[in-house]
Amino acid sequence: MNNWETLFDQAMTCLQSIAMTGSPLPDWTFGGGTALMLRYRHRNSQDIDLFLLDPQWLPITSRVF
Repeated sequence: MNNWETLFDQAMTCLQSIAMTGSPLPDWTFGGGTALMLRYRHRNSQDIDLFLLDPQWLPITSRVF
């Protein structure tokens, strides 16, 4: 598993922490270099840019990391 896959797994764990609260998963999207990497396959990203569309979820996800 490469570094990006490890980070992706951690990001999904973060989103699953929201589901564990009994709330529906929020809308989210990739952004920045991650979105470019996935869309154009022009580079390897070393991080994950994950955007939640509703900021109310930030306190829950911040506790995961």
